Amino acid sequence: MNQMRKWNKRTALLFAAALSLSAVPSLTAQAAGREVRSVNVNIGNDLGIKNPEALQNGPSWEGDRILFGQQRADAIPFRVLDKMTTDFGGTTMFLDCDIILQKYEFNKNRATPSNVWKDSSLRRYLNEEDGLLSTFRPEERAAIHLSKDPSSHAQWPETWSGLNYGRLSDVGDKLFLLDAREAQHPAYGYSQTGERVNDRTKQYGKDHGEDNTPHFWLRSPRANKPSLAGIVAHDGSIYESGTNSNDNGVGISPAFNLKLQSVLFAQLLDNPHQDFSKTITPTGVHNAWTLTLRTDNGGFTARHTNPAEIVSAAAGGTIRLSLSGKGSMPLANQISAMLLDQNQTVLFYGKIADPNAREAEVSIPRGLTDGASYTLRVFLEEARPEHTSFAGNIQEIPFIVGRAYTPPANMHTIRFDLNGHGGSAPSNVTAASGAAIAAPAAPTDAAYDFGGWYRDAACRNAWNFASDRVTQDMTLYAKWTLKGSLPSGCYRIRFDANGGTVEPAEMVTGTDGKLSHLPNPTRSGYLFEGWFTAAQGGTEIKRQYTFGANKTVYARWSRVSGGHSGSHSGSHSGGHSGGHSSGRSGGSSGGSSGGSSGGSSGGQKAANSTPIGSRNSGSWSQDAKGFWFRYSDGSYPKNEWKLLPYSGGTAWYSFDEAGYLRTGWFSAGGRWYYLSEAKGAELGKMMTGWKQLSNGKWYYLEPVGNASHPQGAMYAGEMTPDGYRVDASGAWIH
Repeated sequence: MNQMRKWNKRTALLFAAALSLSAVPSLTAQAAGREVRSVNVNIGNDLGIKNPEALQNGPSWEGDRILFGQQRADAIPFRVLDKMTTDFGGTTMFLDCDIILQKYEFNKNRATPSNVWKDSSLRRYLNEEDGLLSTFRPEERAAIHLSKDPSSHAQWPETWSGLNYGRLSDVGDKLFLLDAREAQHPAYGYSQTGERVNDRTKQYGKDHGEDNTPHFWLRSPRANKPSLAGIVAHDGSIYESGTNSNDNGVGISPAFNLKLQSVLFAQLLDNPHQDFSKTITPTGVHNAWTLTLRTDNGGFTARHTNPAEIVSAAAGGTIRLSLSGKGSMPLANQISAMLLDQNQTVLFYGKIADPNAREAEVSIPRGLTDGASYTLRVFLEEARPEHTSFAGNIQEIPFIVGRAYTPPANMHTIRFDLNGHGGSAPSNVTAASGAAIAAPAAPTDAAYDFGGWYRDAACRNAWNFASDRVTQDMTLYAKWTLKGSLPSGCYRIRFDANGGTVEPAEMVTGTDGKLSHLPNPTRSGYLFEGWFTAAQGGTEIKRQYTFGANKTVYARWSRVSGGHSGSHSGSHSGGHSGGHSSGRSGGSSGGSSGGSSGGSSGGQKAANSTPIGSRNSGSWSQDAKGFWFRYSDGSYPKNEWKLLPYSGGTAWYSFDEAGYLRTGWFSAGGRWYYLSEAKGAELGKMMTGWKQLSNGKWYYLEPVGNASHPQGAMYAGEMTPDGYRVDASGAWIH
């Protein structure tokens, strides 16, 4: 992250009279010597984050930056073009990437060139989960707004003739490119003279060791030349003539809108997460920030256990907390707290306990206003210095200085589920027991009419916002009714389970001809192999398949021995799992291969041919069910990983519940591993490094092991340590 340092004029650092914190037993923890700046950006106060300055001296853009997503080991810097806007169909922060991430064609179709953004290969690549969108964590993707075309921008002065060709798609785009008008907008810190910032092209060349740095795409082309798409050139100027839309040497520098409701607070890059301490206003002219996003994880609670103790304006006081349930945030590394005043200004913030702590106490400082209301906000946090952090299970403990604590009424969380349809679900609502809730904004779907919110996914029991009252945590489900006539580009797709059962049996594509997901059918005694265009033969339907007409697709099944049934995910991205077919007891994850357990949809090429033979601590044996390792005392490993001698060294092997050697893809601890299927010495050996499987795809398996990836774990939806990007299924993206 050394490249980030040039962006900041460092803030003046003051020594704070910090809140003392401790986890029980009581150990006072003084804050570090400098203060942490935390800004709650989901309130009406000054955000601390600033809009850019008008371009004045030189070509360099000047303004604040947000770090978001990750490429290789570094967070990606984005320029804050507008800290709060409603131009794109929501209340968002508009961000533009500060660097070029990679090169990609605007349109791959050489036979039929087109420079229309919403039909482009680049738009699809940016918005597919196994495309560039995989650069972001799932929580980050959820915080990215589905941007609609900014009609208000039509009022801006412009000299570009092809802006209509750069309109955002009808269903909205998560990631997109600036159009020429936005790239010259003074309020965004850009110039109307066409002198565009060129430092991002230089940065790409520096990072990639290239003397000639690439142009990067705009989404608006020149209208009268369909084979040419708009670009920003090496010198920062906009090319109206553009370049060939299928040029694979042009870079991507995407923009997106961040939902402000998803952001809990922002923090200066130069001030890392630390113990609870006082917040200050930044003094730098331009600052780089990291964000902490809200998540919907549940399970954590923080309860005030000394309500009789009064917080005094003169002497302060102590709030003791009983903590329970790490919930569904396995990566949380601290319990944090914020002290907010009645204007929702964050006065103090920081760590108060380790994530598994059962108790903690917070010493409230002197100097609060007598009789004023304050709130202690306590939450689990995955704090990641120089990257996006995540907060869940947010608990609020209100108190009034000088008065005894009054516990609030029982509070419940109401979640909204779009029931299988795309778009952004309404934010969670918190309400007291017995309270009514307001109806959120109605979601939309191009092919369906919205029919209200229901207590059940089958939409049999409607929720009445006027008369129904909250009594517990719950999820409300959206009801949808297919429109009588479909919009252009939408098609009805019927699913024939071919002897099995499937729900739903019919879906409608988006206007791009694609389905949001594929249903998983079930059939007793059979393994689901995927959806195909014909009952026999035909083409397999993947998640990103584009339909051009109404169609019936058919489930393909293979019978499995031992009565095992299920479905594997090979029909959509990320698929490595499946049922075994060896018929032996205590089976393992994946299908069988060569009589041993495990397996996957692809095989591993052998790289070693030393025969399997006796080992120092025992020997390998084989029976009709597979291979197993027999120790000298007659025992054998089962349901465990084991480091065993191999070819003069050692290698890791995994054994199932019955003690048989696993092979192929294997899931453990939320990570995928590949255990060699090659006949001979390598059979069952945990593979590491880059490996090409029989499906022709390359996968990267951690060679050594680090904090985020155990040895052998597959990388997915991220950058590998050597700088290559892999999709959500782990396959290398060429």
